[in-house]
Amino acid sequence: MKFPVPVPGLDRYTVEWELLREVTQRLINGDASDFTRTANKRRAKHVVGSLTDPDTFRDDWRGFTTNQLNDWLAKGYQSPAIHGLRDFAPPIREKRRYVVTEDGDEMLIDLVLGGADSFYGDFTTQDQIPGLAIDAEIGMVASNNNRVLIDYFKWLNRVIYSLDSIGIDCEVTLRYECRNLFNQSGAKTATVVAVKRENQKTDFLSWSPMISPASFRSLMFVANTINADARGYDVSDGQGSRSGGRWSVEYQPEHSTLRLDCEWSSRAFPLDSMQSQFEQCLKQIKGK
Repeated sequence: MKFPVPVPGLDRYTVEWELLREVTQRLINGDASDFTRTANKRRAKHVVGSLTDPDTFRDDWRGFTTNQLNDWLAKGYQSPAIHGLRDFAPPIREKRRYVVTEDGDEMLIDLVLGGADSFYGDFTTQDQIPGLAIDAEIGMVASNNNRVLIDYFKWLNRVIYSLDSIGIDCEVTLRYECRNLFNQSGAKTATVVAVKRENQKTDFLSWSPMISPASFRSLMFVANTINADARGYDVSDGQGSRSGGRWSVEYQPEHSTLRLDCEWSSRAFPLDSMQSQFEQCLKQIKGK
């Protein structure tokens, strides 16, 4: 397999989820043949745990095991976070109702025989929900405890699943913007994982691993290594460095995009604040 060639002059490099999934599954089995550079082969195998005993791969920094990652890739990440979402993302359009009108497609014979003035039945129109792009930054400093990342991904699971369940066709991309990702260059770059495309008919579980505890400190690290290999560089052992950023949810109507950001160094995930911002964005999407 040859990785997509980076666009000249563009610092963003996009990896499609299905490609990342297949490459990661091979790496877990010890196969790093997708990579051309020796250093990248070693680093890619390391970040999925195939160079480590799967039972000892879990620690306070990663928060998951190689066996868990392998299981999520095969069966999906079935997070309890996606249950009980009735009030998490309230419907942003009214349900269709069946009403009796003076004209329509269906004549109701019982009303006709009863002499009613209105005897046609029809469903009310329903507001169309536009497609929505979710663009989320997930990169954090290495000193952050895995709990911050896991809580963030748990909430992100709920956001994406709930939007999908109320009928919004979402495009989902996760990104990591940083410097010093490559040994041969300290320039700023962004690795982007295209998790789900708009109008792409896929089951939630098929791409849910990218929103699992392994999202950043394994799967994104593999994507970083793909980025480096495609450019002819070696990925750095530190997987780059990010500074700045703030916990935020912003709706950009001109681009139909819900843009999420996270602090690069944070002691806890601010659930109440992020949820409040998300709900305000839903009101903007609804136009109220």
